[in-house]
Amino acid sequence: MKHNLKGILSVEDEIYDFNEGTGYIEFDKGKSFPKRYVWVQSNEMDNFSIMMSVADIPFCKFYFEGCICAIIYNMQEYRLATYLGAKAQVFSDKVIITQRNMKIEAIIIEAGKHFDLLYPIRGKMSGIVKEHNNSKINFKFYIDSNLVVDAVCENCGFEIHNY
Repeated sequence: MKHNLKGILSVEDEIYDFNEGTGYIEFDKGKSFPKRYVWVQSNEMDNFSIMMSVADIPFCKFYFEGCICAIIYNMQEYRLATYLGAKAQVFSDKVIITQRNMKIEAIIIEAGKHFDLLYPIRGKMSGIVKEHNNSKINFKFYIDSNLVVDAVCENCGFEIHNY
């Protein structure tokens, strides 16, 4: 979810220095993206990084809304997920996931600029989703009703499709 970078990239006459940078790698598997989903990611703070997603998940001939969220705060990982009993709510300006004594809110302050990203539909890269990579989002993380994290991050990844 978050790793350190070291190295440079040279493209024609431009040199890009990634030394002391922060990276994020994700892995997707399958032939199609969900019918609807929202995805949020941030790793710009030293002691807090997050990935959260809510999506329609196919199961047999049915669909259910599932969620997963991984939070790393002060070197500790917190995981909220459907398979652990989490429930999600998606609104036009925020996403909330609750699980037992934990709650995370991602409040979209500003979606920011976007670019078109291709995604697979039945194995062909024919879908287009708008990916925002400089969204301003306020994350509020509660444990036992106590506000543990209240962070405004300004370079978040954010996608929303059919919600």
